[in-house]
Amino acid sequence: MTCSQTNHFKKVKLFTLICCFFTLLSACNVDNDLRKTRDELQAHVDEIENIIDLTSLRIKPSNQSGKNDFDEKDENNFTVDLVKYFTVDQFASYIQKNEQIDAEVIKPNNLIKVSVDVIDLKDMLGLEIEDNSLIANDPTFIPTSLHFWDGTTLAVNGNYKTLDTAKLDEENADGSQLGYNEFLIPSDKSVKMVDFDVKFRHKSFTGYRLDSVNRIVKTDGAQIEWRGNQNGEVKVSYPKAIDNRIGETFGFYKNGKMLKSSGRTSYSIPSITVLEWAKKSLPIYQKAIDLMDKQELKSKQEVDDYLAKNLQQKPVEKDAKTFATTFYSGPVDYIMIYVENAKPENVVKKVTLKLHKDDREWFNKGYFVAKDSKNKKYGIVDARGNWIINPTYDDIRAESEGKFSVYENKIGRVRKLDVLNKKFVALRD
Repeated sequence: MTCSQTNHFKKVKLFTLICCFFTLLSACNVDNDLRKTRDELQAHVDEIENIIDLTSLRIKPSNQSGKNDFDEKDENNFTVDLVKYFTVDQFASYIQKNEQIDAEVIKPNNLIKVSVDVIDLKDMLGLEIEDNSLIANDPTFIPTSLHFWDGTTLAVNGNYKTLDTAKLDEENADGSQLGYNEFLIPSDKSVKMVDFDVKFRHKSFTGYRLDSVNRIVKTDGAQIEWRGNQNGEVKVSYPKAIDNRIGETFGFYKNGKMLKSSGRTSYSIPSITVLEWAKKSLPIYQKAIDLMDKQELKSKQEVDDYLAKNLQQKPVEKDAKTFATTFYSGPVDYIMIYVENAKPENVVKKVTLKLHKDDREWFNKGYFVAKDSKNKKYGIVDARGNWIINPTYDDIRAESEGKFSVYENKIGRVRKLDVLNKKFVALRD
């Protein structure tokens, strides 16, 4: 055999090996695709069978309350941990009556803080707290007017700083970050009251009562139904479309006290139309798997063609339902279920908040502890913002009857304010 013949033979052999390799690779890919298709079909079959089983367990209405061993005298069975889900008007009225402001003079500014905090807001409005501890869609407090102790008023007109997503690194005059509901407002007078516009962007909640007599309520066109009540387990159903709008469900004993809850489960089932389609489709999916196992369907394309030829088009899902069970510590007489309203409340409410009643820290007979933002030292100002005691002290805390605890080099002494001579007078021990 000549050299050229040998080289030709080697090239043919190499080409044949390459062809065989790609043929095997293609066959492996086909097998992998087919195996993946089979696994997906089997998972789909399992899902359909599970849905059919769940639907067969549809809850029949029941009036039984159970829990014969329930001790109504045991306070551990009850709770007052109620999310109030205030409306906008209720919230505005509540903070007007119950909340106050803390106001600190940091010349030439006032640091104003609304007492209500994020946890209170969650309890009152049913809002979610995000990872950064600020509330999504929280009510926004906007100061509009300051009322001072000397009887004058100042319109804020947007001239303030506060913490928001655009100013997370903003710092106030003494170097610390402003928190939720804190405002730094240019004015060196002491504040007595603040007018706020409170902007609401959240979706409010409406509460609905359900019991064994009043089994059905309607909200935004959706129907919620009381399905069962036995052994402290209350079952309700509602359209799956409002699943993400369902808030808390509270169970109440016959004396009106709220029962403790130990959790909630839920599952969704399709509409009757989709369910009938699933039942008819199930044997077709199972047949496709059987044909794949017998190697009568040898590729993903053949499987797709088989299903397209034999399956009816899936109907559009419109009436899927969610069935939810809430577990309570005792027999339930009725429940209150809260549903987020479909339309958000984008409204502004005006409120006026007064200085904290017990705030002697900053106010003492018309004189106020103030901090100089430049040297970080403390002094005393009058109602008009004039220095009575220059800011030369490490800290000053108001006591009573014109007395102040004055700190120098971290050592505190109680002294009396001599307004006329603009000095502190040391008291006898």
